[in-house]
Amino acid sequence: MPHVNIKYFVTPLMDAAKASLAEAFTEVLTDNLGCASEAMSVSLRPVAPVDWLEQVFVPDISQRRAELIQISDYSRLAARAADRKEP
Repeated sequence: MPHVNIKYFVTPLMDAAKASLAEAFTEVLTDNLGCASEAMSVSLRPVAPVDWLEQVFVPDISQRRAELIQISDYSRLAARAADRKEP
């Protein structure tokens, strides 16, 4: 314990980036949960944008809202994306 499962839109990640993510999560969680780094596991699960709603949003965000410690704000993301597209 603990296990961290990171789901993200499919994007290439070099081994160095993966190692950096694992190190950062391990440091934060060992500091805050008081566990040994040897007890940590971290997985990366790329998800295609077309599958995000069914595979991530509904089961992990919408249906488990009470467990979230940070809640995504997709309306702000959509607004930022629209701002970037304007000439």
